[in-house]
Amino acid sequence: MPDGSPWPQVSIVTPSYNQGQYLEETIRSVLFQGYPNLEYIIIDGGSTDGSVEIIHKYEPWLAYWISESDQGQGDALRKGFDQASGEIFAWLNSDDTYLPGCLAKTALAFQEDHTIGVVFGECLYTDAANKGLRRYGTMDISPTNLLHRGNPIAQPASFFLQKTYRSIGGLNSSSNVMDYDLWLRLSLRTKFKRIPDLLATYRLWENSKTVQHMPQLRIEMVRALDSFFDRSDLPESLHIHKAYAYAFNYLHISTAFVEAGDVKKAKEYLRLSLQQDTSSNLDPDWSRLPLVWLSLPNFFRFLEQVVTTSFALPINIRQQWSQACLEHLFANLWNVSLSDRRKLVYWAFRMWPRSVWNRGVWSLFFRQRKYSNSTSQNP
Repeated sequence: MPDGSPWPQVSIVTPSYNQGQYLEETIRSVLFQGYPNLEYIIIDGGSTDGSVEIIHKYEPWLAYWISESDQGQGDALRKGFDQASGEIFAWLNSDDTYLPGCLAKTALAFQEDHTIGVVFGECLYTDAANKGLRRYGTMDISPTNLLHRGNPIAQPASFFLQKTYRSIGGLNSSSNVMDYDLWLRLSLRTKFKRIPDLLATYRLWENSKTVQHMPQLRIEMVRALDSFFDRSDLPESLHIHKAYAYAFNYLHISTAFVEAGDVKKAKEYLRLSLQQDTSSNLDPDWSRLPLVWLSLPNFFRFLEQVVTTSFALPINIRQQWSQACLEHLFANLWNVSLSDRRKLVYWAFRMWPRSVWNRGVWSLFFRQRKYSNSTSQNP
């Protein structure tokens, strides 16, 4: 290393099952790091698609590999980490990749501060063909942030110390959100360090867990919260964030069901979210909700029921929803029908009357014709 000390050993585990179309790219992204003290382990779940032949091809550079039936990704990862001996641990799924220099940057970050137990960077979402889509933004991490913002860490770009991992009992292999569950537990034991570099790619494609099972993954995040708040050693300072954490996650479960087309479930979790008392905390991401829900049939009727008969919405939520309705109106002015335009203005006024102070907003409410997308009619 720059100070003359040896590079710490980094142990990478790749769980894989029938993802041969991406597996070789994943393997090469690890081996081509050129990292001088690498322990690479592949745990295959008994693939039948040619994955084993690909693994055989790279066997000379692997510390350990096996192909046998298992109980899923969590089981495979526990097997891999049980075999690992490195100072730094990470896992890279068989459809993701590391970017050049990732392991060296991570090792240096750990060396700079020996109080750090987790290092994470930024990640690039890609499509099935590995074309970049968007950047996965990150933030500094604390237990409070993990409760307030869901899972803001991109798993492929995250690394943690073996000793800290072992001290909390390792992964919860029965969870489908084992990374979020792990971050919650690690946050009570160690500090997290964010480095502002792109470290990995995260592939979004039709069979990826994130794309295929989003509502269920969001529900599992609530289960992870259940376990977290049931801990006997949880500091009292974190208990005050419980309602907020549940409200935030119920809201995102609702949104996931909207996107999956299950209106009944979406409404059920919206009610659960609104029933949480979040008045003592910062506002959750309420402003997204009306924008996601606007396309739903009878949503405004449901919103009427929520506002008038179910329970009173806090003022801060009314303000945010009012602003969100107006922002949606002006962002989509060319494509919003008169009927929807009136609903948006009405609800902006209903939620927070002071937000609708401009005469031009009311002109959109009463004007009969729909704007067309032409320069001459741009107001």
